[in-house]
Amino acid sequence: MTEHQRLPIVSLAARVILGLLFLYAASLKLVDLPTFASSIEGYRITPSEWSPMIALAVPSVEVVVGLALVAGLHARGAALLSAAMLIAFSAAIAQAMIRGINIDCGCFGASSPQKADSLALLRNSALLLLAVAVLAKPIAPWARSRPES
Repeated sequence: MTEHQRLPIVSLAARVILGLLFLYAASLKLVDLPTFASSIEGYRITPSEWSPMIALAVPSVEVVVGLALVAGLHARGAALLSAAMLIAFSAAIAQAMIRGINIDCGCFGASSPQKADSLALLRNSALLLLAVAVLAKPIAPWARSRPES
């Protein structure tokens, strides 16, 4: 199998893995929005009154991105949005680490607590690579995005 033949398969795998992970993370947040809102407040980035709205918006966007990636609908746009979200999540984690704020990252809701630490940044970097793989070759088997001219 040549590299040209492998790229669509790699893109498909990256797209589905990333999409399923976004759907999984969103589902865990949506079942306990108050706890996710508390996680957001812990970062001390936004006013606490915004936390409930952000707690609903983040997993809602994650659901849309996850579904688009899994279904292969507008794969490039979904991958770009997932990359932007991962960069924003990483920036929030990094600022918490720099400021010495020891918190649960809120990445996978309350049922799967994980520290906002270098391991979370490493995980986000790996996921960002998946998004880049989809951006590099968004047209994969079973994708519905139109080819670029």
